[in-house]
Parts: sequence; C-alpha cells; structure tokens
Amino acid sequence: MKKRNKHIVQGILAFLYIFSGFLPVEAATEQEKANGNKPPVVIEADHLYFSDATGEFFAQGNAVVVQNEDKIIADKIRGNSKQTMIWVDDSASFSQTNDKTNVNLTGHNIIYDYKQQSGTIAAAQGTVQGSTNKAYIKGQNLQVASNKMVVHQGWITGCPAIKPDYHVTADKIEIWPGDKLIAYNASFYIKGRRIYTLPKYSKSLNDNDKGEFPRLGYSSDDGLMIAQYLEYPLSNRTSVFADAVYYTKRGFEPSYGVINRMPGYTLQFGAVRESNSDDEWITKEPEFSLTTDPIKLGNTPLTAKILLSAGKWKEEAVAGWRQSYGLSLNHAPIKLADNVTLNFGMGYQGIHYAYNDTTNHIWSYRVMVQGESKKLDWWTGYIHNNESGDSPYVYDDIETPRELTAGFIYKLDSKNGLGVNAVYDMSTDKIKDVDYIWRRDLHCWKADITYREKRNEWRVKLHTVEW
Repeated sequence: MKKRNKHIVQGILAFLYIFSGFLPVEAATEQEKANGNKPPVVIEADHLYFSDATGEFFAQGNAVVVQNEDKIIADKIRGNSKQTMIWVDDSASFSQTNDKTNVNLTGHNIIYDYKQQSGTIAAAQGTVQGSTNKAYIKGQNLQVASNKMVVHQGWITGCPAIKPDYHVTADKIEIWPGDKLIAYNASFYIKGRRIYTLPKYSKSLNDNDKGEFPRLGYSSDDGLMIAQYLEYPLSNRTSVFADAVYYTKRGFEPSYGVINRMPGYTLQFGAVRESNSDDEWITKEPEFSLTTDPIKLGNTPLTAKILLSAGKWKEEAVAGWRQSYGLSLNHAPIKLADNVTLNFGMGYQGIHYAYNDTTNHIWSYRVMVQGESKKLDWWTGYIHNNESGDSPYVYDDIETPRELTAGFIYKLDSKNGLGVNAVYDMSTDKIKDVDYIWRRDLHCWKADITYREKRNEWRVKLHTVEW
C-alpha cells in the first residue's frame, strides 16, 4: 500500500487513470469526447492511499470524490477502482448540480458505483432545487442515479422551518430532479394533523403550480374562495388533475383534465374555468396545450420557449374555437449591482378566433429591474405590446398596450411588509392601478392583503410557501 499527500494528488490521479479508469479534472472533457466512456472520477484528499495490486484506495482528510455532476465529501472515503465502488461509513454530503437542478444531501453509509453512476445513502436529508421551487426531503434510505432519486419511508415539504407547518410522508417518493415527483401511499399533514391520504400523488418541480394543500382567498367581486388541487399519476409521465374551487358569490368553478410531462415539454388537455388579474372569466371546454421547457440557445445567454394551444372558448354570448402559437425569448438575468437585477425579453403570438374568423398578431417586449435588501424590495418595469387586431373576448383583450409598473415592499420586521404597486398606462397617460399591499409571513404560509384603490376592491390570498 502506498501513501501520498495532497501536493502530489494530481500525479496519483494520472497514474490511476492509466491503470484503472480515473482521470484528472483538466483532462476529463477531452477524454470523454474521445472515447465516449462514462464520466471519469476525480479524488482529492489530504492523504491518499492506494494499492496497484488490489485496486483498493483510501482517502482521508477533506476527501472529495467528483464524477461529472455528482460530488461526495467526507472525512474518510474507501473505494476499489477494479470494482468501481466507493464506500463512506461515517457522515458525508452528496450533491448533484446542473443547469436544471441543484441537489444537496447529507447522510451516512454511502455506497456509490461510479461506473453505473448510482448508489444509496442511509438517513438522508437535504434539498432538491428545481428551476423555480425548492423541496426539503428526508428518508430512511435514498437511492440515487444520474437522473432519478428514490426516497424510502420519505418525508417532504416546501417549508424551510425546523418544524414545518405542513409536510407529506410516503412509503416511497420517486424524484426526477428539476422535473417532477411521484409519492406512493402519500399522507398530507398540517400542524402535525393528517388531513388526507392518497395511494399515489404526482407534482411538478418545474412550475409554480397550485400545490397540494388547501388555498384560501377573498375578492370583493367573487367573495370567499377555498380551493384544492390534486394530481393522480397514471404513469411516470401522465397524470389526471382536478382543481376544485368554490366561491361564495360564484359557486363551484372546477377545472380538470390530463397532463403529460415529457422531457423538454408538457402536454395538457382538459376543461378549464379561470379568471385573469382583472377578474374577467373564461370557460375553455376543452383546450389542448403544448408548452416547452426553456430551451437554451447554444452558448448565448438566451432561452426560448414555445407555446401552442387550441380550444373552444366561451365568454357569455361569445363562443368559438381559438388557436394560438407563440415564441418567447428571454435573456439571462444581468446583475447590475450586488442586489439589483435586470431581466428582459420579447415574444410573438399569433391567435386565430373562429368566432369572427380573425387573426391577431402580437409582438411584445418587456424589461424589469428588481432590487432587494434586508429592509426593502423594489421593482420597476415596462411592457410594450404591438397587435394587429383585437380579441372578441374581454378575457384576453390587451387593455394597456404600453404599460409602466413600479412598486416596493418595505419590511417592517421579519414577519410583516407594507408596499405599493402602481401601473401607468402610457397610451392614455393615466394611472391605471394603485395597489396597497400588506404581506404577512405566517411561518410556512404567506398571506397577501391588497386594496386596489382604482377599483375600490379588496383581495386576500393565503397559500403555502411554493415548492
């Protein structure tokens, strides 16, 4: 058995690559392209022991094992290059990072097969970060692979608190990081009390969806609102969904259908009843839609997104088929200062209305600057829409083609914030809306109470922290 310290680790790695498939970081990319093999393994440690005869190695002191997107960090790591295995007996951390997700876990008794890029972690806990949502997970045992994790006797929540107000437990949770999860025999808890159980439940980790816990709200026009959204998986990719929404002034307004989440795009078909921010309602019975995930355009900072839809829309006496196709381009956020970010993009949408046999071509441009600090969040933005025609539906009619928005939230303390948001119609040189906002952090829940001065309208929204 030979011993080396960290100062000559790179030389050791080159030696190990020649005889057993290990590779230094600097050469990894070129070698992968040349031979198409599995991503190489890189090991660093204060002290590294290895045996040429048996393939056994032992890393001690700040030991790090990296393979492509996967990283294991521990004080002591054992392995065998001939068996392509790594073992960690004590506590360790495991991370997996790419452009779609960020996984950070801790646990012990890690067993990892770097040839298969799979392994297990006992008493695992940590976070799975998607494009928009973050989930906190733990389980008795976790299996990890290059694109999937399976948590046994698992627990998951979107609340970062030590004792979260809500969580889900399941016998097994299959997680495709940055995509979705499916939980089996899933029980849903609020304040430690089980509210219901489902044999299977699916959830997107890509979207700010409606969540699996009850939603409450109020508006002057529609009255008190209570809603519950559920998805039941038919397969790994396909689920049926239902969103049961009840308003004291409107009655029952449900939506339901089938959703199919494929790698790179999502298909949905169903009957939808919904309102926009101006409280204008539309019925879509049925509607089909295809939405792609953001598509990165080469090495540029741009991403593209495509949306196609077709459905029968009904708004009072106006009814007919509506088909649309659209493309949006967005630039990656630009950091103007430590806490100031610039976002901008553009889009095109073509819409054909069978009701009056017209087509509307809409070009849109948008820019937003946002800042945040310990006491103050602020934003200002501009939207420009150039359309060739008008919509027969009030629901998707563009009332303000040129709109300037500005607002702020001042944080009174860790739980309360007060703010104002104003919308200026540049086409008419008039202020369209002035909204006064009280934002209340209720531990794992958020409440927004808004008074819309120009409309003399109150709105209240209570929901869980999104995950």
